[in-house]
Amino acid sequence: AFRVSAPSYAEDRLKEQALIKEWRPYYSGSDPAVFKHALDKDWPKIKKLIRKGIPTRYRRDIWQGLLRTEELVRAERRRAMPQGPLPPYEQMNPLRSNVPAPPTMTRYEGLVRDKNIKFDPVIIRDVTRTYPTCAIFRDHSHSKQLALYQVLRAYSVFNPSVGYTQGMGFIAGALLMYMSPLE
Repeated sequence: AFRVSAPSYAEDRLKEQALIKEWRPYYSGSDPAVFKHALDKDWPKIKKLIRKGIPTRYRRDIWQGLLRTEELVRAERRRAMPQGPLPPYEQMNPLRSNVPAPPTMTRYEGLVRDKNIKFDPVIIRDVTRTYPTCAIFRDHSHSKQLALYQVLRAYSVFNPSVGYTQGMGFIAGALLMYMSPLE
């Protein structure tokens, strides 16, 4: 007979603690600057650690360090764009209906509000299929599902040569479990 076994909670916890111990010289969880310095100084070791796994509690900060999002977000917040109408999915979403638009927008927000709706029907369909058993993505009125739509829409407008392809939602969704849409 075929038997599948999963690691126990205790085994998962021991593995997580071992990972934290290995990551500690490069990231302690309290100072992202330490990780940034380690990234520049000891990339081969960081690369090996990434392949072993990133401790759950460090993922957000480490992914942000790898993607250099802190600098990008800071630059985006300084940039302002004119207002535009909400795309169709946001107009339907009850979470967005009573929220006033900000007086200025980041480039990301501008991409989300862009009038190009070429990929909207496909993105809207696929958002509901992304992580269907995960509570934060299952309910269409949940803010993470809306954030997933916005990130996918913004990317499809930002990179029109790629646009949107099926499966992008799983990558964006994994990042959204740990980061905000702007990050």
